[in-house]
Amino acid sequence: MRPDSLTATPRNANLDLLRATAILLVIVYHVVLMWPVPLETLRQYTALGAYGVDLFFVLSGWLVGGLYWREHKVTGRVGVGRFISRRVLRTVPCYLVALAFSWGAVRMSDPQRGAFDPSYLLFLQNYKATMPYFLVSWSLCIEEHFYLIFPLTMALLAKAMGTKIGRLWPLCLVPLLARTVQSYHDVGGFGYPWTATHLRFEGLLAGVLAARLHCLASLSWQGLIKWSRMLFVPVLATAVILHFTAFRLFYTLGLTLIALAFLLLLVTMVARPPLRLASHPAVKAIALGSYSMYLTHALMIHLSRQTIQHLSIHSNTLYGMVFASFILFGGGLFYVLVEKPSLLLRDRLLPASPPL
Repeated sequence: MRPDSLTATPRNANLDLLRATAILLVIVYHVVLMWPVPLETLRQYTALGAYGVDLFFVLSGWLVGGLYWREHKVTGRVGVGRFISRRVLRTVPCYLVALAFSWGAVRMSDPQRGAFDPSYLLFLQNYKATMPYFLVSWSLCIEEHFYLIFPLTMALLAKAMGTKIGRLWPLCLVPLLARTVQSYHDVGGFGYPWTATHLRFEGLLAGVLAARLHCLASLSWQGLIKWSRMLFVPVLATAVILHFTAFRLFYTLGLTLIALAFLLLLVTMVARPPLRLASHPAVKAIALGSYSMYLTHALMIHLSRQTIQHLSIHSNTLYGMVFASFILFGGGLFYVLVEKPSLLLRDRLLPASPPL
C-alpha cells in the first residue's frame, strides 16, 4: 500500500451530513436562546441542540482514530510526535484567532471584565466553575486534551496489551462513573460539571474504538453495524426522555446514552450508501466550514442582536434573516482568511504522508 493512502480516503458524504447536522443543532440552540423576544416553549425543545457537541465528539474521535489506525495498519507503528503536531496545527491556530476576537469583543463591551485569563492558552478553562467568555471553547479543550492523551496512551498500551487493545471499550464508562460522583454536588448551571474533560470524553473514545474496528476487525465491525441499526432509535429515545423527565439521571446516564446513540448513528451512516441530501452542495459547504462556524457563531449572534436593536427590527422573519446572514458570513470569512490558510501551512510543514 502506498503511504499516501494513509490519508487519501474518499470523502464520506454521509459524514458531511452529520457534521452539518451537528453545527446546525448547536447554532439553532444558541440562536433561540438569544432570540430578541422570549421563545420559552420552543426553547425547551431546541435545548436538545446543545448535544450537537456530543455528535462532534463522536465524529472527531472517528476521524482521529481512522488516521491513527490506518497509519498503524500500514506502517506497524504511529509517529506520535508527528501525529499530535498535525492535530495541533489543524486546530490551535484557528482557536487562537477566535479567542483573540472573543476577548477583544469582551474588552470593548465591558472593560471591567477585560483581564485576560491565561488558562485559555493552556485549554484549562473547561475546569473552571464558570467560564468568563468564549464559552464554546469548552468542547475544544476536551478535544485538545484527548488529542494529546490518546496517541500517547495508545503507544504505551500497544506495547503492554498488543492485540488486546480492543478491550478498552469499558473505559467509555469512566465519565459516567465520574458524573455519578459529581451528581452528589451541584450540577446546575453551565461550567465544570458539564465541561470538564474527564466528565465528557466518552464520545471521543467511542469514535476512536469504532474506527479501530472499521480498520482492523472486519467481523466485529459488521456486528457493530447490525447492532447500530437495531439500537439507535431506542437509545436516543431513552436519552431524550431522561432529558425531559429526570435531570440528574440524564446528567449521569443520559449523556453516555447520547454519546452511544450518536456512535450508533455514525456507524449506520458510514455503512450505507450516501443519502441524496448528503451530496447536496450546501451540506458539503456547511460541513467544510463547520469548525469556523462553531468558533465564530456566538460572536456573530451577539453582533446580530446589536444590529437588530440598532435598526429597531420587530419581525421574527427578519430576526432569522439577520442571524443567518451574520453566522454564514462570519463563518465563511473565517474559513477563507484563517482556517484554510492554517490548513495549507500545516500541510506544508507536516505533509499528510509520513515517511515510512
